[in-house]
Amino acid sequence: MAEVYRGRHPGLERDVAVKLIHPHLTDREGFLDRFRKEGVSLARLRHPNIVQVFDSGNQEGVYYLVMEYIDGQTLADRLGALHSHGEPYSQREAVGLSITLCGALEYAHRENVVHRDVKPGNVMFNSREQAILTDFGLVKMIGSTVNTISGTILGSPMYMSPEQGYGKPGDARSDIYSLGVMLFELLAGAPPFDGDTPLSIMMKHVNEPLPLARSINPLVPEALDAIITKATAKDPVGRYQYCGEFAAALQVSLSAIEVQETLAAMRGSTTAPGLVEASISLGLLPGVLTQILGPVGAIMDGSRIARAMGEDPQAFPTRRIPELLDRLATQYRITDSEKRTEIRRLVEGLI
Repeated sequence: MAEVYRGRHPGLERDVAVKLIHPHLTDREGFLDRFRKEGVSLARLRHPNIVQVFDSGNQEGVYYLVMEYIDGQTLADRLGALHSHGEPYSQREAVGLSITLCGALEYAHRENVVHRDVKPGNVMFNSREQAILTDFGLVKMIGSTVNTISGTILGSPMYMSPEQGYGKPGDARSDIYSLGVMLFELLAGAPPFDGDTPLSIMMKHVNEPLPLARSINPLVPEALDAIITKATAKDPVGRYQYCGEFAAALQVSLSAIEVQETLAAMRGSTTAPGLVEASISLGLLPGVLTQILGPVGAIMDGSRIARAMGEDPQAFPTRRIPELLDRLATQYRITDSEKRTEIRRLVEGLI
């Protein structure tokens, strides 16, 4: 969609990135109005994980954006290096990165800006190893996602939501789908779909369910696969409706991953074998309860019940988890047996 040059801003005395939109795309109907409107919207975004746009304009028919210069690799570069060795991202890094990107997208969505092209090539890392999401609004600025007459596809079919594949503009939930596909790739070590042409890949996103990441990488936990499955539902109504919901589910899984790593380290320790009982932090409970019960789950105080049981909420014995969940269900009158079972299954599955 564009070419990017490294430039020098003499007034600010710093390097910048200058993105020149390809001339054949600026001929599209309504481009000028979209460019002006989106340029203003993008320049308004101020978030540590979103590239900053300094300026936009038109000089002698060349439309351009001036943005902060990021001196680092893209996530696509890093994935390419890992793929060449047949390695996936570490689970902790993959989930942590996805939570970070959820925060950036949630902020942009509140500002009524939808990315529409979330992919590894649009995630960069600066010199401080911060993940920066780039190219916000470029697809909308240029126009429709799919030009049905020429067959030209704007955007990235490898990560494109089904509704975008149908030629619809998509909304915040389209970004959630694309981020879910990207998380799949991080964990599995390969994207969910491949094909001979971009169109064939796009049609798989439209018609075929995503495989489970653990079908490629057996080390992926079932709970993480469930999160990806929900994020990538074909119908946007079946997905997380907000990036904050997606991030909350991921935070629960991140807590579980950290617990599993701690337990593995304790089991492998030769300094004090058997002296430390397996335990977890109950910090994962609110995310699980909110995911299943909705907002009311966030106010359920599992820590208070843990203290009443004479246990530390920060190091709660895993052997007493079933008892804690029973007490929690009784205390808050969770009478739906299916929900009680789902809570127990998810919590016990995470630990």
